[in-house]
Amino acid sequence: MSRQRLEYLFIQFFNNTASIEEKDEFKNYLKDSSNDELLKELMLKTWHHMENSGKFYSSGESEHMLGKILNTHSAEATGSTQTKRRVLFISRVAAAAVVALILSIGIFWFNRNSIVSSPEQNNDLAIGKVVPGRDKAILTRANGSTVILDTVKDGELSDDDRTQIIKVNGMVLYNRKLVSENNIIEYNTISTPVGGQYQIVLPDGTKVWLNAASSLRFPLSFNRSKRIVDLKGEAFFEVKRNIKQPFIVKTKEALEVEVLGTSFNVMTYDDEASIITTLVEGHVNIHKGNDKIRMLPNEQVVLNKSKNALTKGEADVREAIAWKEGMFYFNDDDIASIMRKLSRWYNIEVTYKNSISHRHYTGGIKRQSDIIKVFELLEMTGGIKFEMSKRTVIVSSQ
Repeated sequence: MSRQRLEYLFIQFFNNTASIEEKDEFKNYLKDSSNDELLKELMLKTWHHMENSGKFYSSGESEHMLGKILNTHSAEATGSTQTKRRVLFISRVAAAAVVALILSIGIFWFNRNSIVSSPEQNNDLAIGKVVPGRDKAILTRANGSTVILDTVKDGELSDDDRTQIIKVNGMVLYNRKLVSENNIIEYNTISTPVGGQYQIVLPDGTKVWLNAASSLRFPLSFNRSKRIVDLKGEAFFEVKRNIKQPFIVKTKEALEVEVLGTSFNVMTYDDEASIITTLVEGHVNIHKGNDKIRMLPNEQVVLNKSKNALTKGEADVREAIAWKEGMFYFNDDDIASIMRKLSRWYNIEVTYKNSISHRHYTGGIKRQSDIIKVFELLEMTGGIKFEMSKRTVIVSSQ
């Protein structure tokens, strides 16, 4: 059977438009172990096709899809032990592929600017329930004073001879009045806690989206030769173009990202094994000691911390910037990597009860989803189990 035929049968089956003959043909195809890889590939291809065409399913409809395919196999689970084992294997193969569909279709792009602290969410915080992150950050001024941004109303935060600071619609804007002419440079720092995110417009007009557990240190007024900021955690930058004044992002491990005007993401969390820079538009130069790498759009440079080595390759841009769009997107991630992302956003502690499966997961889900739903979807793939005790999540193998 051709892959085009299977794709057709797949769509017919889940749209409830397949004939009896087509349903039987589809079921027989699933029983053949030689078709497993092609089946997974075509399921994911169908997922991307529906996603790009704007055809989305609700989470309930997506779960119904999974139930249908698993029931298809379980109905056949009679007969020899070998047949039962084969059915179990098929079910898990199908589940792994379809869960990728569940994790993304129907719960897709989310407008980051619409994240608000609703009364329900505030009540959840009061009783200690695990809830998704939201727009919250602390602004530390040059004199050491702090402003908890999610507790102050929109409006002017500061206004002096050089810089005006305004909070509006979940972001902070710095309006530059004068460029510093002396050697005195005053810095501000914006920091997001675990379970927080924020957006800032720097004095030069550069826009920055700050992910959870991150901070950005920047001058109130950039000097005339360079625009230098210091990043911890993760941020997405849309740099205001100025060919005479390069924009430089400094990170730990003495890594510098130099641009003139472009869009890119930098991930530099302490608990990750690598620092990853992903370029969306424009050009970027990566500096590490005497090493220099020039990046083009849709490329990614990875600094392996343990080896202190830089490598460049093709980027999965959607994965790199999904958080900015209000999504988690997993691309062949292991469970430890997934749990690090979830712990930063949901403000949870993660412990591992025993040896964890080396399975990898692909799919996406809204960052505003209930964490219990996230765990239920992951458990559907088999091999992994989650238990919660207050804000601690215990991960174990099934």
